Amino acid sequence: MTDEVVIAGKAVEPIIDTPTKLTVTNKKTGKVYSSPEEAQADVTDPKTGTKGEDIQQDCSIEVKSLPKLFAEKGL
Repeated sequence: MTDEVVIAGKAVEPIIDTPTKLTVTNKKTGKVYSSPEEAQADVTDPKTGTKGEDIQQDCSIEVKSLPKLFAEKGL
């Protein structure tokens, strides 16, 4: 069974599974964290000078194909 979106009684393209990758880094030191939680632990650790504004999160999304983007006649 696949997921299907229905809008106003009309089925549309199924939801596309797109792989994403989140990279969390310290802008000052260049350290790459394994998770946002690890970065937050570094911020709250009083032994480090890391501040919230030092943390950068980048998200990359891989799109393999796009659904049809053309409108149907009569819309």
